Parts: sequence; structure tokens; C-alpha cells
Amino acid sequence: IIPKSDSETNNLLKSKNQDIDKISKEISDSKITLRNIQDDITKNKERNEELEQKIKENTLFFSDSKNQEKKIDEELKQRRKELEVLKKRLVEMKKTGIRNQEGDDSKSVVEAASQIVATTNKRLQDTMKELDVIRQLLDKERKAHTETKKKLQN
Repeated sequence: IIPKSDSETNNLLKSKNQDIDKISKEISDSKITLRNIQDDITKNKERNEELEQKIKENTLFFSDSKNQEKKIDEELKQRRKELEVLKKRLVEMKKTGIRNQEGDDSKSVVEAASQIVATTNKRLQDTMKELDVIRQLLDKERKAHTETKKKLQN
């Protein structure tokens, strides 16, 4: 476009300068937006690293908890077997009326066996309580692990 007069030239220059100012402003705004996005990316990377570390820690805790749970389950099974054996012995003692070497009647033997059974039952109950606590902790950690995974995926 060829201007016809100075006023047209001035108007054309003003228009071009306004266009340049708009473009400069857009570039400046874009740079600011880019910096903000880069900052967000950096923050998210740091958060992801923290979450990954927590996942690793939880994984170790889960494996330890599972091992403890297996040990407790095995001990529980063993104690139940022992209890069954003691109950069978007690029933046999009652049937046969066996007396101990000192000549006490079968009643004292039955009482002693009953005490053994009661002690074993108490140990079994304690072990069951421990197992329940560990299971609750494990469930709590599973939930926390799931939430951490969800946060990490988002």
C-alpha cells in the first residue's frame, strides 16, 4: 500500500505499531504462561518422585506385613493343632480314669489338663488379636497405597 499523504503514512504507522505492540504483548504473555507451565511441571516432577518413594516404602511395609501375617497364620494353625491334641488327651484321660504317678486321682490330672487347655486358649486369643491388628494395619496401608497410586496417576 502506498500512502497518499503524511496523515495516511502516520495512520499506517500507528496501525502497524499497534499490531507490533499486540504481537509483543502476546509474546510476553506466552513467555509468562510458558514459565508458569514449566514451574508446574517441575513441581509435579518433585511430587511424583515423593509419591514414588512413598510407594517403595509402602511396598516394603506390605511385604513385611504379609510375611508377619503368614507367620502368625502358621503359628495359629500350630496352636489349634496343639489344642486339639490336648482336648483329645483330656477326653481320653476322662474315659480311662488314668492317675498320675503320685497316686492322685484323675480329677487332678483333668484339672492340670484343663489349665493347659485354658492357657493354650488364652495364647490363641492373644495371637488372634495380634492377627486382627496386623490385618487392620495392612488394610489401612492398602488404602493409603491405592490413594497414592491414584494421585500419582493424576
